[in-house]
Amino acid sequence: MAMCLERLNEHHAQLLRKQGWFVLDDFLSEVAAESLHSEILEAAKAGKLQQHRFQFGSSTFEKPHIFEADLHDAAMQSALPSFADLFFDDALSKRLDAILPELALEQGLKKCWRDTAGMWPSKLAIPCSDRLSLIYEI
Repeated sequence: MAMCLERLNEHHAQLLRKQGWFVLDDFLSEVAAESLHSEILEAAKAGKLQQHRFQFGSSTFEKPHIFEADLHDAAMQSALPSFADLFFDDALSKRLDAILPELALEQGLKKCWRDTAGMWPSKLAIPCSDRLSLIYEI
């Protein structure tokens, strides 16, 4: 998956240190973004994505229009090969390790929720939000 990692620099490292996040526009090439978009549309139309659920107290709720794909699942990796390639690509964590050595990251790009207190959710993973801003209908 073509990522524009050379654009990830010390400025982004400073933002991450200061505020705990940063935005890197055009992180993926247009071709890569279109590939991800068409792949997720096909999976959605085939009913392969699960409705996001969360628990509040003793009740479970669904978030409308929010779906999930567990890329640790081999079937989901087959259904979403471009997403799986991106998910298991170490390039981002290696680049961040170069500009933010104090994080002492283990290799691997993993999507995770902030499950620990503090600015950094975990040293095991880089939390990411992948949002494709193309508007579509299923």
